[in-house]
Amino acid sequence: MSHDPQIRRPARRLHTGLIAGLLLLGACGTASSDLPLSSPAASQSEGAEDVHYADEAKGFAITHPSDWTEREDENGLDVTFVAPLGLADEFAENLGVLAVGSLPQNTTFAQYEKMGNSMFEEAWGAQVCCAEKIEVGGYPAYLDRYEMEPVPDRPVKGVQWTVLAEDEVFILTYTGHPDGGFDEWLAEGTEIVESFEVI
Repeated sequence: MSHDPQIRRPARRLHTGLIAGLLLLGACGTASSDLPLSSPAASQSEGAEDVHYADEAKGFAITHPSDWTEREDENGLDVTFVAPLGLADEFAENLGVLAVGSLPQNTTFAQYEKMGNSMFEEAWGAQVCCAEKIEVGGYPAYLDRYEMEPVPDRPVKGVQWTVLAEDEVFILTYTGHPDGGFDEWLAEGTEIVESFEVI
């Protein structure tokens, strides 16, 4: 086993990225392949101004509604955008971004994606599905859906985009409570992801 930090860093950061969004607010869940990723539902933040967030050191920028709170450097993520809580909601849906770094040597993007999902399933008992090939910000990406229950009676479900942009990997994870605001905020979380750009 190599101890070269250039090779080990991406795998470690990948593992962190896969679980960090789930740990943000102490939730848990399972995956479904029929999530409406571009739902025509009205935005919960209707009328909210957009805020442009840029992290030049990490090399990305993203836009979010002003009523989503920014939290930097929490739980292994570079930034997390937290949706407003609903009246009956005890879990704030959130979207986390992690700049992972370059792919490990001799690893394709498809292999990296598969390795990450295996680690996620093994570490958290997550049910991950789909690995759908898409684009985010004009860059190749994989879209995965997951459900898990890392804490008893606290399920979470989520959508994760793994993006390969200019030889760097970025992980964007939208997490929510399946019986709370997950579906209400999903379209808005997807819009935030669609604003992702490399700087």
